[in-house]
Amino acid sequence: MKRWKTTLIVVLVFAAILAYVILVEREQEPPPRPDVTPSPTPVTLVDTTPDGLRAVQATDGEAVLRLVREGGEWLVDEGQGQRVAADAAAASMTVDVLAELEARTVVLDEVSEPATYGLDPAALVLTLEMADGSEVRLSAGRETPDGTAFYVQLGGDPRLYLVDHYRIEPFTRWILAPPYAPTPASE
Repeated sequence: MKRWKTTLIVVLVFAAILAYVILVEREQEPPPRPDVTPSPTPVTLVDTTPDGLRAVQATDGEAVLRLVREGGEWLVDEGQGQRVAADAAAASMTVDVLAELEARTVVLDEVSEPATYGLDPAALVLTLEMADGSEVRLSAGRETPDGTAFYVQLGGDPRLYLVDHYRIEPFTRWILAPPYAPTPASE
């Protein structure tokens, strides 16, 4: 009989603790931590689909690379009407990232000294021609000191943005080595 009373007391104490945890502790929000900085919300710079882009032009000083979509394929425009097939995977992958381009954060609401950020003149200018005939111009300046992002300004927008390095860097490489389709191996 004594065992039964002890078991009942243990079960009741356990039920009381469980009820306390469920009803009281669970509903409390954790206290704010002043040492933790919240992550910034990304800012959309270009909001289209890859099919919404008709052409992409990257300009780095005097060097220019222009990709044009024709019949669903990306071509490297060599000027004077000469167009050569682009590497479909390289072009599509990079254009997909560019079609939904987001900035990590807004650095400044207005740029008073563009040269400080490599924007006078811009190190790289990306001109996006949309399928609807509109155009978006992005000016990319210097890399951030930690090398993880570029300073970017959107045409007609006075704000300065940080855009992840991997979203901009392929275009700087493309100017030096355009994404031509691989040459088939001869047999």
